Amino acid sequence: MSQFYTASFFSQAAAGYHPTSTFGLIHFAMKQERFIVYMVDDDADDLEILSEAFEASGCASEIKCFISGIELLHLMQSRKIEIPDIIIMDHYLSANDQADMPGIIRSEKQNDNITLVVYSSSLSPARIEQLLQKGVDLCRHKGNSMEGLKVDVEAFCEAIKNKQKIISE
Repeated sequence: MSQFYTASFFSQAAAGYHPTSTFGLIHFAMKQERFIVYMVDDDADDLEILSEAFEASGCASEIKCFISGIELLHLMQSRKIEIPDIIIMDHYLSANDQADMPGIIRSEKQNDNITLVVYSSSLSPARIEQLLQKGVDLCRHKGNSMEGLKVDVEAFCEAIKNKQKIISE
């Protein structure tokens, strides 16, 4: 049985699709990148729901949840945990906890490659601008449904890829 390879085959292969064979048919599966994800939110339910969305997406190799930004900062500064690809933080952490997390994270050179995301139920345009100036890469409103969470997780993974692409250029 001969197999035919079309221009589509080669363009898909060049774009990162890898052929697999099932029952003699060639089909493609997108090579899935997986990322180290840290999340900070003082609401354990929000952490659990977002963790489930990341697990369902398949784009996370590791997910760590923190209820305290101070705890995350301490572990990162003491180098007791691996540097993540992304940190997603709730905007409404307690005032003492969130004071200037983006600024503190960005103050250390080792954290330059981390994608920082502020994830909140409501953010004003003025506050978004302030956060972006402090080094946040993406501000996103929390999704209210599982479908919304899927879209959010896809946006987070795309933000990581975009940051990595910019850094590698």
